Amino acid sequence: MNLSTIAEQYCPSICRPVLNRVQQSPIGKRIASGIFWSVVGHGLGRGLTFVAMVLVARILGKETFGEFGLVRATASMFVIFSSFGMGLTATKYIAELLQSDKERVGRIIGLNYSLSFFLSLVITTIFYFSIPQLCETLLNAPDLVHEMRWGALLLFLLTFTSTQYSMMSGFQDFKGQANVILIVGVLTIPAYWIGANWSGLHGAVMALLFVTLVNVIINSIFIFYNIKTHKLRYYFFDAYKELPVLWKFSLPTVMCGTIMSGGIWICQMIQRLQPNGAGELGIYYALMVFYSIASFLPDIVNNVTLPMASETQGNQNVRQLRKIIFMQLGLNISVVLVILLPIIIFPRQIMSCFGNDFIVGNGVIFLFVVYCLLAVLAGTVYTAATGVGFVWLNFITIIFGTTVMLSVAYWSISRWGSFGLFLAMLLDVLVRIIVFVICILFFSRQILMKKQKKL
Repeated sequence: MNLSTIAEQYCPSICRPVLNRVQQSPIGKRIASGIFWSVVGHGLGRGLTFVAMVLVARILGKETFGEFGLVRATASMFVIFSSFGMGLTATKYIAELLQSDKERVGRIIGLNYSLSFFLSLVITTIFYFSIPQLCETLLNAPDLVHEMRWGALLLFLLTFTSTQYSMMSGFQDFKGQANVILIVGVLTIPAYWIGANWSGLHGAVMALLFVTLVNVIINSIFIFYNIKTHKLRYYFFDAYKELPVLWKFSLPTVMCGTIMSGGIWICQMIQRLQPNGAGELGIYYALMVFYSIASFLPDIVNNVTLPMASETQGNQNVRQLRKIIFMQLGLNISVVLVILLPIIIFPRQIMSCFGNDFIVGNGVIFLFVVYCLLAVLAGTVYTAATGVGFVWLNFITIIFGTTVMLSVAYWSISRWGSFGLFLAMLLDVLVRIIVFVICILFFSRQILMKKQKKL
């Protein structure tokens, strides 16, 4: 029984018109296909990762789980520097040029790999040798030096997974992405369970390294397959010709990522330095696991529509571009509202999955839910703006948002712990959305006034 038969049998008045519109629209077919495979991969992958993180939290306890999250967060933050925004650059330019300039696509891929390897090697080396000073002064956690050094290797591997995943998005190989995520997700549960039981925090970090290494290897295989399928070649020696895209696109992208991720990381460090800071971070990381579940469908929609928006911009089809952006906004807002309902209704029962010491008050849950809604909306706006090349506008919004977040963070975190952390993050995304809307309205008015003067 196919999808059309099911729709006709059970809800013909609602589903049949929608299915007909999707089947008759090339955009609808591509978005539906991309979303289907991404839902399969991301849904199962994040579900398996969620189970793995629950197991790790129950084995390690609140404080040690907070330290595990800190190692992951620190390595992920430095990935912003080592990847230099090449991930989104790859997605945009591969999708935009795949049908029109295969040689440039080969150079973009060569530049991605070359720059990722060089920068990740440099940043990893700097990070490795600065870890003792970082742990003893900024983190006030000298016992984490050993695990943080393994985090340096994690940083190196995460740089490649980030850029590889974006390359596959540029190829719009969402079925391949689903296969990779599913394979890695299946490995995650036994790896984390064995690692955490074997050697606590150290074992969990080793399991994370193993899973990330497998991810890099499998991604490489799928990218090689796409290179052959599209009859492309790697151009490493001519990759320097694409260096201008670093200023035009990658530089503002990495500046956005650095400020945004760096600001959140600083807030986490402020939390770590407070009394019971590791425990409060454990609660924060546990809730952020739920955020990854709530945002997985919006992330899928963004992942599918970003290369399509870039391709549409390359074809200068403004009407089609507008349809893609509004479809993206509508889907994301609707989905996240539905997914957040269980944690609103059953907060204690859901948090107790991690252990009884993870249960928090309703105020923290409320702020977390509002933050999720605003963060998904801000992420959708950010992705749409990136797809059409408004990366400097994203940079402006992030500057304002991060300034507000850091201004509020120390005062609120020192008083309210994880509640204050979510308050600062919530104000960050709220300010970013407001500034973005103001800028768009201003630029639209300026363009309209110029057109009227010409007439």
